Amino acid sequence: FMLVSVFFSGLGLFAAREFLASGKFSVSKAFESTKKRFVSSFAQQIIVSIVIFVFALLVFSPVIASAFSFFQSAESQEVLSLALMNPGLEATSQALTSLLAGFFLQNALFFVLGFLLCLLAFLVFAPALLLLKQAVFFESNSAIASIKRAINLGFRNFFKNWAFFILFIIAVLIVSAVLNLIVMVISLSQDIIAFSASMLITLMLQVFITAATMLFLVKLYKLNVEAKTESKPEAKESIPSLPKRPLKKTSAVKRKK
Repeated sequence: FMLVSVFFSGLGLFAAREFLASGKFSVSKAFESTKKRFVSSFAQQIIVSIVIFVFALLVFSPVIASAFSFFQSAESQEVLSLALMNPGLEATSQALTSLLAGFFLQNALFFVLGFLLCLLAFLVFAPALLLLKQAVFFESNSAIASIKRAINLGFRNFFKNWAFFILFIIAVLIVSAVLNLIVMVISLSQDIIAFSASMLITLMLQVFITAATMLFLVKLYKLNVEAKTESKPEAKESIPSLPKRPLKKTSAVKRKK
């Protein structure tokens, strides 16, 4: 699944970049460009996935350690064995529910702290994560170099990237809400034509979200890399020119009186 996801991400990004540049795109060109950068992009995806997994493991390590000790207790073993032997009994489901509820209540603080840490990490690294694919597909960087490049681009214009991302999410949500409302109204009818129309609108919505996401990612990359900062020319101090005095003509030889 990761192989397919990485390849189609590159295909969409190259097609979106060509579309923004010329108003059209070629699937064959996008395919060739994606093929050249596929190995580095796949390696980058593996590294990022490992880092995220290790981070989540460290954040929720108290919960994991508590789960081992909690479910090794005699009471928990009894309830679990009862649930395996008699899964259909109401008393078994109640005992299992109370056991799980007790575990979550016992570790509620760790769950809340872990969730807050993950949320904080997302808020900090979201701009960099949005630029990962562009850094490896559009530039000749290795997997690790592309990660560093994405972090550098993400933090360079941190608040602008977040603002652009929020505006994009709002626009997509508005369009999705309108199309979903239309689908809901059409689906109230039991006609086969109405059902086909609702399915077509749903498919169009998925295509729209995918295309808009790719265009947004390319535009975000361009804003961070290709946008030139307007520099004001330095004002040169003007030296006022002195008024020129007319030269008096003098005769070389004075007339004798």
